Amino acid sequence: MIGLIAGWMDQLNKRERTMVMTLLALVVTGALVWGIFSVRGGLRDKENRIRKNNRDLAQIGRLAPNYIAVRNEATDRDRRIRSNPNGESPHIPVLKVAQKTSVHYRKAGFNNTGEETGSLDKILLPTGDLDRRPIGGRRRNKTGPNLYRVNKQLKMSAVYVRTADLYPFFGALEELDDLVFISRLKLDRWSQDPDFVKVDMMMASTLQYVEE
Repeated sequence: MIGLIAGWMDQLNKRERTMVMTLLALVVTGALVWGIFSVRGGLRDKENRIRKNNRDLAQIGRLAPNYIAVRNEATDRDRRIRSNPNGESPHIPVLKVAQKTSVHYRKAGFNNTGEETGSLDKILLPTGDLDRRPIGGRRRNKTGPNLYRVNKQLKMSAVYVRTADLYPFFGALEELDDLVFISRLKLDRWSQDPDFVKVDMMMASTLQYVEE
């Protein structure tokens, strides 16, 4: 192959050989330049990917502690729901707080009596049946328990309590285990004395897993 090229070059005059050599030099130079830029471009892409990967790893490192904390919190919450002692009686912790709350109250009626004093659990009473509602809808073709919100209603009947006496009661409810909470509350102010209100409806709620 080389002999054929050398023989072909010998047949050319000096000017033609110069032109051929110049063209070959340009082709070789172009190929070298293209190769150098291709290599540099590939290296630049790799450097960019390395920098991006380093940024992603740094971000993962920043988020990992928060993720682990949230996961541990969710695991602990799930464990406490499964062993919830008030799963069938969310009103019991509320009544225990009411038992420790002293209030001034008045009985409404045509011949209403004067102001009396007593513990709140004597006038705030549970009523109705236990209400159980699935959270997220019922699962189909899946094993394991379903998560329910369990509700129990409490109310006062024809008894009005001094409003200021209820503030410590509601404050104490905020300090209960977060598995027991007040999901609904309706107060009725007494028309005969605006300083007194009646708990027309209070819904004590909790969470419970139910095997089905």
